[in-house]
Amino acid sequence: MDKDRLFEFFKKGMYKEIVEFFHEHVPEDQEEYILDALSYYNLGLVNDAVRTLKVGLISFPGDKDLLFNIVEILYNANMFDEAEKYAVQAINVEPDNYVYYDILATIYFSRNDKENGLRILKNALKYAPDNLVPQLIDKYSSVSEDCLYAKKYGFFPPPSFADISGYEVLLDTIIKEKLYLLEGDIVEIGAFLGGGTYKLSKLMEALGVDKIVYAIDTFDFRSDESTSTSGERMSDLYGEILKGRNQFDIYSKITMNCKNVVTLISDSKNVVLPCDKVCFAYIDGNHSPDYVRNDFYLVWNKLVSHGVVSFDDYGYDLPQVTKTIHKLIGEESERILKLWTAGGKRIFIEKE
Repeated sequence: MDKDRLFEFFKKGMYKEIVEFFHEHVPEDQEEYILDALSYYNLGLVNDAVRTLKVGLISFPGDKDLLFNIVEILYNANMFDEAEKYAVQAINVEPDNYVYYDILATIYFSRNDKENGLRILKNALKYAPDNLVPQLIDKYSSVSEDCLYAKKYGFFPPPSFADISGYEVLLDTIIKEKLYLLEGDIVEIGAFLGGGTYKLSKLMEALGVDKIVYAIDTFDFRSDESTSTSGERMSDLYGEILKGRNQFDIYSKITMNCKNVVTLISDSKNVVLPCDKVCFAYIDGNHSPDYVRNDFYLVWNKLVSHGVVSFDDYGYDLPQVTKTIHKLIGEESERILKLWTAGGKRIFIEKE
């Protein structure tokens, strides 16, 4: 029986006839092994289908079509250990086939191995067609907090330790108030480990807007000698978080793929902002009153109409920050459109 006849049988669902034929005739090429295996599979004989494909791989080692079919059959049969084994082999043959990474990610998440699941999933997203990326993120959002985050904001978050403030309230404000549609760039005073810088940068990319994020920091955590109501110095708090690690090294690694970030290593009192206009600024730098005042006017004078300045630590355990902000609000009351707080200790000031 020639191959065309066999394929005709297959299209007609004559799987039993095909299996009986190959009982008497050894498959001659990859297509025939696949035809035989899929006939077994359609008859519900999964183990026979897998056995046939394994024999085919002995005759044609590394064949991408044989590998694809054995991975698919094993995966659909919930035979995850073997599916993983052959998926790894298949990736060595087709390293840019997103399907294998998708399957491996599902297997790892099913084992609650979220670290490897997310690592592999990112490869699936890298190689998947653009129109499938949102579907993949949505698929894994129920088992991965990072995917749920990406579904909401359009990018995966940095390591959690890199953002000790919780920039999500800032991202939500930028989106809700449509600040990204205003003229001007974004300024961040006090970048620390770069997690917030990363989030601001990636949000602009996800929103498709051409804005620069200017991150200002001395990267010397000892420079802030402000003391909280508990008696703890900010420099000591930062030192405890760093545990001997170099602040700038961590920042550089976190933001290394942020193409729209300009880092200004400087005392904010000495820095000259390269941009002419600012649409949003976040101030969480040195907490002494003179710096709070300096940092506010550094960005306020370049803030566009309806632009927003936000401060951290408002109404919290650094009363000197709150008092200085109140004075600044009084000084600029005629140019302030509205004020609001969010996220526990953030205040937002919108310019008229």
